[in-house]
Amino acid sequence: MIDKLEKVSIFKGLDHAVLVDISLLCQSIVLENGETIIAEKVNESFDLFFLIRGNVEITSNTTPLASGEAVLSREDKELLGEVSWLLNVRRTATVKAVGEVEVIRVNGPRFMSFLERKPEGFRIMRRIARQIASRLNESDNLLKQILWNSNI
Repeated sequence: MIDKLEKVSIFKGLDHAVLVDISLLCQSIVLENGETIIAEKVNESFDLFFLIRGNVEITSNTTPLASGEAVLSREDKELLGEVSWLLNVRRTATVKAVGEVEVIRVNGPRFMSFLERKPEGFRIMRRIARQIASRLNESDNLLKQILWNSNI
């Protein structure tokens, strides 16, 4: 498991002992094409997922404006399920495997507790925050482009 965690940008450069602690919270899962990793509007767990290998399709029906079509496609080493994990809310999208996919499932509540207790927690959370901020920036730019093109 540690060799897989080392490939995830959020965990790169962390001490081996820290990775060992994190690995105890993890499970490696291989999914086949079409299998669901995260189901929208479900809140049975607040686990976090790291895409190690393969591609996923992300769809959402959360609002009447969403059509349920693929709204996003992600590739290697992406963070998935972070909104639900951070806010303790139902899942905001469905994530399905496109082809064979490998993910690391991290026990969300235990991982949050780990981050709150360990000195490395701030470093890891800052990396997660940067990924989320980058996505927000991309979304903001896309929204501006849509509004510009529609003359609103």
